Amino acid sequence: MLPDPEEFADPDAPDGLDPSDPMDLRMGDVVRLRKKHPCGGFDWEIVRLGGDIGLRCLLCQRRIILERPVLRRRIRQFVSRGEALSPEVERALYGGAGRDSGRAGGVDGGDDAGNAQT
Repeated sequence: MLPDPEEFADPDAPDGLDPSDPMDLRMGDVVRLRKKHPCGGFDWEIVRLGGDIGLRCLLCQRRIILERPVLRRRIRQFVSRGEALSPEVERALYGGAGRDSGRAGGVDGGDDAGNAQT
């Protein structure tokens, strides 16, 4: 029997999100972190997405890079959300109809990996 996910939910995670779920981060999101930057700012804009997340302080324009798990722990709230990806771009990036449809395939995200005819 699988454990109840509510038992392991992180009460410190923003919006009650489960830490094992990937965060829905977008370019242009503005997030408020728990600790103040030395310049006095709390708000940061997301300027890079990937394994590491690039942030730019909105007060002094300083740029930093944080690993996803570190950023997840440090986010207090989303101040504003960036523009969502268009369905065409999302299909091109993730394949198929949604984000999870092409992940189990090969490197290119296709569903026919290993099924090539000779």
